[in-house]
Amino acid sequence: MIEEFGGIINFLAVLLPTLMTLYYGYRCLFGTDAFIEQYGNGAASEFMVKTAGCCILAQGITYAILIFTSPAEAWAVFAYGTIHAALFLYFGYTTVVVNGLR
Repeated sequence: MIEEFGGIINFLAVLLPTLMTLYYGYRCLFGTDAFIEQYGNGAASEFMVKTAGCCILAQGITYAILIFTSPAEAWAVFAYGTIHAALFLYFGYTTVVVNGLR
């Protein structure tokens, strides 16, 4: 399995985001109330939290499938995940830190 990824470093570079997206997606979809309470978003944010959870959990499931099958020629999946994470990092940072919402 690890050899298909080109070594342990590449495998970990896929495994860690897989575990993180599965956890985050699960919390958004199945622990919505606790997630909303943790970040103080209010009940009106439930739809957006579940929308984000659907996107993230789908990505995590796709990564998990690739781990158990083969990552060959799946570069577009990883490119999407990297772009998604970069956009989330930037806009999350500017929303919370720069705009002072937290």
